[in-house]
Amino acid sequence: MRTATTAFKRKHSSCNARRLETLLREKFRLSLFSYEEVPNGKDVFDLNFNEIPGLSQTQMEEWFHQAVAPDSSRLREGAIAKLEPQFISCDFQAGETVMEYKVLEWELNPQSMVHGGIIITGFDTSLGMLCHYYAYPNILTTVSLTSTFVRPIRMGDTMVYHSKIKSFGRSLVTLEGKVYLKSTGELAATATATFKILHHKVRTQI
Repeated sequence: MRTATTAFKRKHSSCNARRLETLLREKFRLSLFSYEEVPNGKDVFDLNFNEIPGLSQTQMEEWFHQAVAPDSSRLREGAIAKLEPQFISCDFQAGETVMEYKVLEWELNPQSMVHGGIIITGFDTSLGMLCHYYAYPNILTTVSLTSTFVRPIRMGDTMVYHSKIKSFGRSLVTLEGKVYLKSTGELAATATATFKILHHKVRTQI
């Protein structure tokens, strides 16, 4: 009797998990989750960007190259344009990007180190662009961004930003970022950010 009851519970739990997956796929316009049964019986939903229609590794590379091109709408004016971001690489399946920012003289504080606000702006830009790619053409806004500074960044160096999506919901996306010194490969700062998808379409193409 106990064996039959246990088998029924497992079958019922599996059905509920599959039903939940179906509801998630119907609820979210983009199918970002895939169900995986693990030995301990916990329900795990992993990001599965390969199931988003029309997106791919090649398309992602093209999107980012266009986003940081000199004639891009993002780089015509404002803070992002002044930072002069450079796209290095991306991993579509993993939800990751690498971007570089050369240290510019105007970014330095009185101690001849990159101002902390500049580093945070770099995180906001890098993480925001990664989030925006998967949520495009919806508009985003930053909900929170916390940063930890590990070591100073000086003139003559380049800041290498590594960004990764950690969770992607219907309205909220959480990402992690790390910035390394290109000269030594040392970690200079880390950040965690949450963005909200406003579900309003952007007015201009990137």
